[in-house]
Amino acid sequence: MSTNEINIRLKKLVAGIANQEVSDISEAQALKEIGIDSIGMIDLIGGLEVEFGIRVADEDVGPEVFADMGSLAGYIERKSNKS
Repeated sequence: MSTNEINIRLKKLVAGIANQEVSDISEAQALKEIGIDSIGMIDLIGGLEVEFGIRVADEDVGPEVFADMGSLAGYIERKSNKS
């Protein structure tokens, strides 16, 4: 899966959870800034697992991975390449 495809699919997923327009989301935005709260984070983790076919380990749930859209996209790319 290409980086561009990951970014497009991730933006659609996050936009749906945060009730935002895809065009309003940028790679540099923090998830909190987009509107992902603690409940949204649970939905996001489940959505990542379904949308990208990856397993988000408990130890991966933290600010290093979930800081912003860019770090999350990088995480998905790394996990996807391991499959």
